[in-house]
Amino acid sequence: FMRGLFNPVKGPAQTPGPARSKAPLRAPASVPRPAGPRPAGLPRIDTLEVLAGRLGIPPKDLTWLLKKRAKHYHTHEIPKADGRVRKIESPKSRLKKAQRWILREILDRVPAAPAAHGFVKGRSPATNAAAHVSKAVVTKLDLRDFFWQITLRRARVIFESLGYPREVAKALARLACRDGRLP
Repeated sequence: FMRGLFNPVKGPAQTPGPARSKAPLRAPASVPRPAGPRPAGLPRIDTLEVLAGRLGIPPKDLTWLLKKRAKHYHTHEIPKADGRVRKIESPKSRLKKAQRWILREILDRVPAAPAAHGFVKGRSPATNAAAHVSKAVVTKLDLRDFFWQITLRRARVIFESLGYPREVAKALARLACRDGRLP
């Protein structure tokens, strides 16, 4: 659903000197962050009212979806091959409809990186493997809890980078996340 959001970020350069706080540097809250330029083809959404209209729901229903997020998921567990269990968090129908709109009308219109093959239309494990045929060494990795590591803040910043105002970007991210992370 949120393909393309994972963007490895290098940690701060280590320099000799006094110990530094490990807290990330952030702009003061009073400094507004400008929205980035909106790529061609993305819908213009300047307010929460416009977002509600695009989603086809009344503004009060959007508020309800944003404030009562935990109530909008079914949760169950399925067994894994190694005997452990995997927690599955599935959105209920109204939230799922909103998430599918975000996918179809926004995220699917943003080009994926050439190296991305997962969750990209027209690409698959087979297209990924094709680039590695006849190579002397191939390494396979599975990123543990990949989606869960994408935070609400990171999702919001992605939507801001697509040109959406902070209030709208925050709402889009909240629709995509549960408990501050992608489920």
